[in-house]
Amino acid sequence: GSMAVNLVPEKSANYHKKAVFHFTDLGESWTVFIRRGVVEIQPRALENPDLTITTTSMVWKEVVAKIRSPLAAIATGKLKIDGGLSEFKTFMDMFKET
Repeated sequence: GSMAVNLVPEKSANYHKKAVFHFTDLGESWTVFIRRGVVEIQPRALENPDLTITTTSMVWKEVVAKIRSPLAAIATGKLKIDGGLSEFKTFMDMFKET
């Protein structure tokens, strides 16, 4: 679904972060947990995430597909990131383009 991802193992080997995604249009929350090159996805919001991303599923798909710039989405209020933009960028860099 909207959370299909591919990790770059060599990049994510020493990376250990948890991101919670809130999709406001679906009323769904997902947690993406990267731990030593392995990604674990839970269909709910776990506590104490390093990053919290709030957006719609459509905007997120466009950001992932590089159709929409995350910065533009943030500027227009369509994407909200708690935890810092640089942390978000590092998190996104862990994934391959699908």
